[in-house]
Amino acid sequence: MIRRWRLGWRGQSVLVEADRPDTGPFLARFLALDAVAADDAGSAHVVARRDGSGYRVSVAGQTVHATTLAAARMLLLEAVGHAFVHAGGTTVLHAGAYAVNGGAVACLGAPRAGKSYLAHAAWCQGRTVLGDDRIALAGLSLAAFPKCLKLRLDEGIKAADAVPGGAGSALFAARHGDDRRAVLARSLPGFAGYGGAYATRAVLLIERGRGPRSSLGTISVADALGQLVPSGTTGMASPMVLVRALKPYAESGRLPWLAVGEGDAEGALGLLDRL
Repeated sequence: MIRRWRLGWRGQSVLVEADRPDTGPFLARFLALDAVAADDAGSAHVVARRDGSGYRVSVAGQTVHATTLAAARMLLLEAVGHAFVHAGGTTVLHAGAYAVNGGAVACLGAPRAGKSYLAHAAWCQGRTVLGDDRIALAGLSLAAFPKCLKLRLDEGIKAADAVPGGAGSALFAARHGDDRRAVLARSLPGFAGYGGAYATRAVLLIERGRGPRSSLGTISVADALGQLVPSGTTGMASPMVLVRALKPYAESGRLPWLAVGEGDAEGALGLLDRL
């Protein structure tokens, strides 16, 4: 039986169609959004179906296949976020962010730069995390985006190890391609809600360091335009939006560059506390 649910975020709406009756409750739990049963006519933004021996998830004219239910669910969560990006109305940055000193720090960087690693470490320390890969730009403030924290897992590491004290139905592991990920539900304590925004204390470029210790330096405006803009803009965001957002921080000298040392998340977070 095909069912539909509507999810809303910051005035935008996404219609999801699926053949599993537990899809709505699953999305509500992991994205911390109300999933309201809908009988809307017309095309759904996101479609998830069983497909032979596997699953398929479609969004924005593209279809991705998965061989396991866990992988399909991870793709479904990503598809809903992708649909919200395409809905427009809000600038979404490819960045992680967590609350610090009454505001928030935004970490931009290429894939595998350490955004999820640092966001997870901040969450484990009891800090409020806005996200690890997508955040919303509300004026010059930062806001949470409906996307789950996904942490890469080494072989032999259980997903439960990513959450101190366990999480039960608010955590699962999935493999897609070469990566195996732990997916944490936004309904877990410590993830920022969608109702407010955090003043931006700093915007910085993050990358993996080459040594055991983390280091914090500065980045020039030229480097910011050359590296932060390509790293931070999503497919639907104009680079000029980020340029305008960066300008106040560039003028005040608050455009830092962070090299995260191997296994030194605590040191990296300590450096960012000084910003």
